[in-house]
Amino acid sequence: MTDLEKALERLAEPQAKTEESPRTVDERMAASDALARTEMQESKAEMREFKDRMAASDALARAEMREFKAEMKEFHKKLGEMSNKFGTLVQDIVLPNLPGLFAQLFHEEPEIFFRVTKRKPSDRSQTLKFDVVLSGEKVILFVETKSALKPEDVPEWTGVLETVRSFFPDAGEKKIFGALASFSLDNSLATYVDRQGIFVFALGSGFLEPKNSEGFSPRVF
Repeated sequence: MTDLEKALERLAEPQAKTEESPRTVDERMAASDALARTEMQESKAEMREFKDRMAASDALARAEMREFKAEMKEFHKKLGEMSNKFGTLVQDIVLPNLPGLFAQLFHEEPEIFFRVTKRKPSDRSQTLKFDVVLSGEKVILFVETKSALKPEDVPEWTGVLETVRSFFPDAGEKKIFGALASFSLDNSLATYVDRQGIFVFALGSGFLEPKNSEGFSPRVF
């Protein structure tokens, strides 16, 4: 090989290297593009998975809401049945005992009225409701029944009794008394009712019994 050929060969080597450089860049660009596409596909897959989870969660929430509504419907149904049952207990247990208690307390035979609604004669827009009313020749007894008497029931009932005569002007000279009857009664609560001048009755041995103290003085309303 002549010196000229050797010189030309040396000049050709950098040119070859220079020609290889764009191919390397293209390869790197292609690899980067492939990586980007892979990451995009993974991102789309993760998004689909997220949407699927959200859809499943939403479906579960709707199912739970339907179940909750069904449970509430059943609860209200049972509550209504309990209310009806309580009305039956009043009718079956309280009512049969009250005439005897009335005669024992006031020495009179009463007329008995169940679930009374009364409008105020001077203002027909006002009404009062009573579970039981017993009326004798000289006495009227208004009875409020509770499945379990609570302290707040006492002043509420006292407030009703304080207005009751304006709803019954035809009561005339009859004495008006109030009573609370309960299926469950704490002794301390019985004492509280007693001090308000209200008769208190509670179940005992399957019968309704007076629970006022021996020195009880009933309030005339």
